[in-house]
Amino acid sequence: MKLFTRPVFTGFMPNLLPKEVLLALSFLLPWNFKKLQSGKTVSLLEKHFEMFFNIKSVIAFDSGRSSLQIALESLELHQNDEVLLQAYTCCVVSNAIIWSGAQPIYVDIDKSFNMNPHDLEKKITPRSKVLIIQHTFAVPADLEILLALARKYNLLVIEDCAHVIGGTYKNKMLGTWGDIGMLSFGTDKSISCGRGGALLTNNADLAEKFRKRQQELPHLSKKFIVQQLYTFVLFFICKPLYTIGIGKIVFAVSKKLHISSKIIEQSEKKGEPNSQFPAQLPDALAVIALHQTEHLKKFNEQRIALAENYQKNIHNSKIQMPKEIQNIPFLRFPVLVKNPTKLHKQAQKEGILLGDWYNSVIAPRDSDERKMAYVPGSCPNAEKLAQESINLPTHIHISPKDQEKIIKIVNSYAE
Repeated sequence: MKLFTRPVFTGFMPNLLPKEVLLALSFLLPWNFKKLQSGKTVSLLEKHFEMFFNIKSVIAFDSGRSSLQIALESLELHQNDEVLLQAYTCCVVSNAIIWSGAQPIYVDIDKSFNMNPHDLEKKITPRSKVLIIQHTFAVPADLEILLALARKYNLLVIEDCAHVIGGTYKNKMLGTWGDIGMLSFGTDKSISCGRGGALLTNNADLAEKFRKRQQELPHLSKKFIVQQLYTFVLFFICKPLYTIGIGKIVFAVSKKLHISSKIIEQSEKKGEPNSQFPAQLPDALAVIALHQTEHLKKFNEQRIALAENYQKNIHNSKIQMPKEIQNIPFLRFPVLVKNPTKLHKQAQKEGILLGDWYNSVIAPRDSDERKMAYVPGSCPNAEKLAQESINLPTHIHISPKDQEKIIKIVNSYAE
């Protein structure tokens, strides 16, 4: 990587704005510690999304993964009940199913990186109770066919919208097609407040269960909340210094000393639950999430424009790109190459850190697939695509010059 080159990241808090750093710093002042855990902002955030999605109930939690776990637990699933989810996903989705007492059943994907309806129908059994539909990278899954299968086999549907807030399918908001929608406000998501998530539903009985569970949950510790807030400051200072090594060292030391937290803990990769989660969404983080919602339209417009520019200007026969891109606010723009490691290294030399979602069937790569109950060979297409996946950045900090540079690197790639 060239020294003194402004680094271009695909992840690493891509939505980070100076105002949010100031908000984080304001909560780090000792006299504001009493405001860290509770206040009025969580309720304001929920009301904002009820209006945004035109849905009856939105209930916030400490994360998307906790939201999903709460949703599944509220369905009172039994030990042999099956929850269908796609392979090419994150370990936190698998964990939420297992921790709710159910069994994950993995369905293969197609070239859209979303669930293959034909493989889904093959894997439905009398024990199947829930279908989780993931909209990978913000690309809408084939909802009409998947929902028809859910109705045919009496499956409750949860839409996993961890990768998209504000995307649509047939002019209807993603997250409002199923019985339940799940949002994530994690570090690299459509809006980011460090850690947060929510459930959407029009079902009054489910909403009552979610709300009751929310009110029973503990607050996150002030220490943990401070870690999240410190991360905003850390990223703002260290990202520009990454290419000269200082930023990278500070990131590593901060995690080692538990000054900042990891996106996914090592215990989660082993399928081990953490006693402090699920929890309530801290008000301090809700303040940052609510601020980010003011910029969501701009974020999504930028993502759509960058994706269309990639599609228009990448002309390399060695690169496979998504077929459908119109009006999709890609969280990351996924492409397929035979040797993603080579392209990663090629880009890194120019100060560009491309993304690796997902380089394994269950990400991160060091997740214990046995603990996640994945059977090798059961989703061959997902296994193949995971070996060829690489993502291009689509966030607001990608300048026209950055994108020109990225396109040039991708066009120069040769196997």
